[in-house]
Amino acid sequence: FRFEKSEEEFSQLSAERQQEEIHNIKNGLNFAKKVLTTGECSLLILDEVLGLIDNGIISVEDLQRIVEAKADDVGIIMTGIHLLADEISKIEAVNYKIFRHSIQ
Repeated sequence: FRFEKSEEEFSQLSAERQQEEIHNIKNGLNFAKKVLTTGECSLLILDEVLGLIDNGIISVEDLQRIVEAKADDVGIIMTGIHLLADEISKIEAVNYKIFRHSIQ
């Protein structure tokens, strides 16, 4: 699910649109917290959630409360530049070519 409505960078939005996006984002985080606490999934990915800390939309403590609320058997992956993790994985793009051979 995506809760942000704007395609523009947050810092480029007017103050009014920033407040609207903050409201949308916080609704999304509340939804994520509900999913984590009810165990509706085994793995939840919060893409770019760590950037919310950098933009002052949420605090580290806000995010920590979400993580602490999760059921023990639910995994969570958070992406972004801000570092806050029990485990860090580095994912790299690998170039490859797909060769197609015709079979006769």
